[in-house]
Amino acid sequence: MIPRPLLPVAFLALATCGDPFSPQSDSGGPPTGAIRVDVEVPGNPTFDEDGFSVSSPYFKLEYPPLGGAAYSPALPGGLPVRLRFEGLAEWCHPNPVTRLDSITPGDTQQVTFVVNCETLIRPVYFLAKAVPDTLPPFQVRLQVGLTPLVVANLTTGVPYLDSLPVNSWPVIITPPAGCHRDPNEDNVIRVPAFSADTLRYIITVICGS
Repeated sequence: MIPRPLLPVAFLALATCGDPFSPQSDSGGPPTGAIRVDVEVPGNPTFDEDGFSVSSPYFKLEYPPLGGAAYSPALPGGLPVRLRFEGLAEWCHPNPVTRLDSITPGDTQQVTFVVNCETLIRPVYFLAKAVPDTLPPFQVRLQVGLTPLVVANLTTGVPYLDSLPVNSWPVIITPPAGCHRDPNEDNVIRVPAFSADTLRYIITVICGS
């Protein structure tokens, strides 16, 4: 017989966290239950890119950046379980911050957290370059992402200052006729959460053959 203080550890070793919980069928054992933890992350361009976790003294559930649902292992009925967040970006705030629940014997209890993330804005310098550089300045129309976060006319050699939310954004340009963008350049601009200086994003346009 397993000593009562070791019951949570024993049930944790026998359970899997990734699958929905089924009440224990062994009539000789104590009744168990589980918790389904839903985390909702409302749409925001600035989220926690590397994900986060919800933990308790008995288990740890991993979540992708935009949240989702995860199940705890089987635990003894009536066991108090305190849930809290770990690895959450400092600009993201869970509601509630933490909560205490008790395991319901023979059932899966659902709890929900909502994580709201602040929109972080960082300055970005866009700079257009032309090859060959003897060409007179021309304009390049720029669009970032699927929505026009930035739509600007860039003149070669003249930096254009704007601001973007922290995240990685695909950049689409429309070069002048007879010109194309340097295929070796990265088409994604990565705006860091922590930046010591203004980000500089260079667009090189090659004209001619």
